Amino acid sequence: MRTETITTLLKEHCINISPRAYFIKLVDYNVLQHASVQSTVHKDVTRHYKRFTNFGREFGCDAFQEGTTSKVSQPRFYSDSFNELLDYVEGRDAYCKHVKPFLK
Repeated sequence: MRTETITTLLKEHCINISPRAYFIKLVDYNVLQHASVQSTVHKDVTRHYKRFTNFGREFGCDAFQEGTTSKVSQPRFYSDSFNELLDYVEGRDAYCKHVKPFLK
């Protein structure tokens, strides 16, 4: 399956939102999760990144840079299922907009 960065796919689908803002939604909606790892170069530094949850793996995979020993991955999204991801996020946005105010 062909994978792309979130930046590329948002541009291809003419979605007017920053990748950073979209990642926040994907974390909120259980597609991505926060992860961290101790730096191999600086022992007092923790590197933070995002990776797919078990649920999120139907929309993409965690890609590691070839030729490195880094444990930090970059989410890469399947081009074929990106429309499904957009529909899922849109549905969750609608739910949060209309239902959550009543739950307070």
